Amino acid sequence: MVTSAEIRKPATGPNANKNCLIITFNSDSEIEPIEIPLELIFNPDNYYTKVESDTKFVEKETGKGLSTNDYTTDEKNKLAGIETGAEVNVNAD
Repeated sequence: MVTSAEIRKPATGPNANKNCLIITFNSDSEIEPIEIPLELIFNPDNYYTKVESDTKFVEKETGKGLSTNDYTTDEKNKLAGIETGAEVNVNAD
C-alpha cells in the first residue's frame, strides 16, 4: 500500500538533486520507493499533440459512431454455423 507521494530531490542515487515524484510504500510490502524525475513526467516530447492523437489512432468515418454493427448476414450465418469445440484444419489420421 502507498504510504506517501511527495516531490523532492533525492540526496543520492541516479536521480540525485533532480526534482522527483517519490512514492513510498508501507514496510510490509517490501517494495522500494519509486523515484520518477519530473522532467520525464512534464516533458512535452513524451506526449502526443491533439492533432497527432486525432489522426494517428482513429480514422473518423462519416455516419459511424463508436458502436456500429458492420457484420453482414452472410458473416453472421457462417459464424453461427461453427460447432462448439470445432478445430481448424483437422486432418484425418
